[in-house]
Amino acid sequence: MRSILIAFALAVLPQVALAQAPDKPLGKQKFSDGKVKYAAGDYRGAAELFEAAYKTDPDPAYIFNVGQAYRRSAETRSADAPRDCQKAMFAYKKFLAQMPEAPNKTEVDGYIKEATACAGPLATEIIEPEPDKPIEKPIEKPIEKPIPMAVEHAGASTLQWTGIGVGAIGVLALGVGIYYTKLGYDTASEHDTLVDGVNGGTSVDPDSDRTKIRELEDLGPRQNTKAYAGWGLGGAMVLGGVLLYVLGDAKPKEHMLVVAPSKAGAMVLGSFGF
Repeated sequence: MRSILIAFALAVLPQVALAQAPDKPLGKQKFSDGKVKYAAGDYRGAAELFEAAYKTDPDPAYIFNVGQAYRRSAETRSADAPRDCQKAMFAYKKFLAQMPEAPNKTEVDGYIKEATACAGPLATEIIEPEPDKPIEKPIEKPIEKPIPMAVEHAGASTLQWTGIGVGAIGVLALGVGIYYTKLGYDTASEHDTLVDGVNGGTSVDPDSDRTKIRELEDLGPRQNTKAYAGWGLGGAMVLGGVLLYVLGDAKPKEHMLVVAPSKAGAMVLGSFGF
C-alpha cells in the first residue's frame, strides 16, 4: 500500500509543479515545432505539438491554434473530418472560455458553428453541464394610488418644436458617434492582438496576419473620422436644439403629471394644455 501511495505522489507532483510554474521557453519551442508541421501540411502533428505547448504553458493563443490546426486537418482528411471537427470545436470553446472578450470572438463563434455542424453526432459526445436557470424576479404589485405631481409647462411654440426636432437628430448623430467609437476600439484591439502575435512569434500565418494588419490600419482612421463627426455634429445639434427650445416664445400653462409603477418599470400619464 505504501509503494502505491509513493508512486501516486511521484506521478502527481510534476503536474502540480507545471500548473504553478509554466515553462514558457519549452512551450514556445513546442509551438515553433508545431508551426513547422503546420507549414508542411501535417496539421494533426501540428495540433498535437500546439496542445503540448498549451500543457507546458497555458497561453490561450496556443489552444486557439489547436483549433486552427484541427480545422485545417478536417478540410484535407475527409474520412476523419468529424473527429477533427470535434476537436477543433472544443479547442475554440476552450479559447473563448479563457478569453470571452477576445477581439476575434465573432470569427471564432463562426468556426464553432462550422465545426459543430461538421462533427455531427460527435459534437454531443461530451455532455456539457446545463447552465443554471436564471432566478425569475417576482412581479411587484403596482401601488393603488398614483403619485400626482403638479408642474409648470410652457406650451410648445413652433421654435420649440424645431428645437425638439434638431435635438432628436443630434441624439441620433451621437448614436452614430458612439457606434463608430466602438468599432474603432474593436479594430484597434484586433490590430494590437495581431501585431503582438506576429512580433511575438505566436502567429500561425504571419503573412496573412500582416495583410490583415494593413487592412485594419486603413480601416481604423476612417472609423475614427466618422466617430468624431458623429460626436461633433450630434453635440452641436443637441446644444442648438436646447437653445431653440429655451428661446421659444410660449405662454406657460399648467398640467398634471402622474407617475405610476408598472411591470416594465414606470408609466407616465398626464393632461397637457397648449
